[in-house]
Amino acid sequence: MVKRRPPRKSDRPHARGRQLQCLRRDFLDAIQEDFVFCLECGQACIQLGPHLNRTHGMTAAEYKERWGYNMTTALVSKQRLAAMVVHGKRMVNEVIGRKRFIEHLKRISKLARQSMPDTERRPEVVLRLREAGARRRTFDAKAAARLHRRGMSPAAIASRLGCGRHLVLRYLVDAGLHTPASRPPESCMIDGCERPAVIKGFCRNCYQRDWRRRRRESASSTL
Repeated sequence: MVKRRPPRKSDRPHARGRQLQCLRRDFLDAIQEDFVFCLECGQACIQLGPHLNRTHGMTAAEYKERWGYNMTTALVSKQRLAAMVVHGKRMVNEVIGRKRFIEHLKRISKLARQSMPDTERRPEVVLRLREAGARRRTFDAKAAARLHRRGMSPAAIASRLGCGRHLVLRYLVDAGLHTPASRPPESCMIDGCERPAVIKGFCRNCYQRDWRRRRRESASSTL
């Protein structure tokens, strides 16, 4: 089977005038075998999501709501969608097979550990395992508070006491000795934008606009 290479951007068609009006009226015809046409500008793309985000500053959900598409409709060409389906099925089968193989190895190692008594293991390994279990069961709260007052981080305290970092962090928070870091805002910090915050308190579109603005300002300042 010979795979067809996707055409270059210069060779892709562009819907204009009457053709674009017809596509906007029958929006399902915009998704074709090799291309999917953007109903905003008429540009033909193989995947429409990056074009919408980069050129028009809108998400795929906003585009679908504006032009009447179903939210489950894929904004890709039919040929690319078929390839994605085949690749997705192959990946699912590989993941399921890998999980089954790992579970099989865990089951075998568990049976081997149960059938092998401690006398057959190396004495230093048995002693180290028992010491680790004893440290894991005991937790010195006074020592943790003392080390925290010295300025040590929860990870360093956990390493010094031989216990988990989450155990130390939970004790310090419950005792009022440590305040966890504040979470970023749930929505974008730009006024009028209600998209969820993804990067440093901004949504993806506002972050890209702010990054372009800072880049233009730095370029103008260097000149």
